[in-house]
Amino acid sequence: MTGDLMSIGSAFAHPAVATLFALGGILLGALIRKVVRFQVSLLAAAAVGTLLAVTLYDVLPDAKQFLSWPELLIGCASGYLLLWTIGKYVYHVCPSCAINEMCDSTAHEFSRTAMMFMITFGFHTAMDGVSIVFGDDLLGRPDMGLLFGISVHKIPEGLALVLLLLGAGYGRRKAIVWAAGMEALTLAGAALGYAFVGSISTFWLGILFAHIAGGFLYMVANTAKGMMKQHSPEPRYALHALVSGLSFISSSLVLAFVRP
Repeated sequence: MTGDLMSIGSAFAHPAVATLFALGGILLGALIRKVVRFQVSLLAAAAVGTLLAVTLYDVLPDAKQFLSWPELLIGCASGYLLLWTIGKYVYHVCPSCAINEMCDSTAHEFSRTAMMFMITFGFHTAMDGVSIVFGDDLLGRPDMGLLFGISVHKIPEGLALVLLLLGAGYGRRKAIVWAAGMEALTLAGAALGYAFVGSISTFWLGILFAHIAGGFLYMVANTAKGMMKQHSPEPRYALHALVSGLSFISSSLVLAFVRP
């Protein structure tokens, strides 16, 4: 019984860390209480660099251990197409894109923007928890690289969510509670992953990890596209590229030490 409790605690420890990073973003957004689009986009640029490094140097290599190249490409395509379909026909799951829409919306459109973002965002957040649990199981050890990438990306994610809720007319306390509740879906996803992880073969875990990598690549591409839609002066484009590049390089160096 004690061993089972320790196993459950270990499974939820890493999703809880990622959720705490999201709560940090939520509290930051509640403090500033307004959208400063350029500053938020710089934070998103840093998260994009980190997520890209984690995808290329952690998630994809781990999936490739158990898959052939065609299987890996099919898994990646399924993850990319799933989020593309949601973003195309439901609502985008990219925090910086939601911030852009909020900035360009009128006051009466804020409520719809926040509600639609929460619906699609809930799915994405739960998948973060699933991916952390499955990543640890796939490697047979804590996947610190994946945890690092998801945790960094959670900061602008939580920031965007609480700013959308504040813009939709929610009071600060209510916005924090709702945003924290949405981010808690990371733990719900971890519970779902923990319930099924023992019954899934390494092949299907590899496919799922490739699927997650495809979703990460979509987030990277769509966030970059969202930042380019801001019509910033050219020097700001250069600054975004610099921030993303430095984040990518520094994250790659961290992964070189984290990965065995």
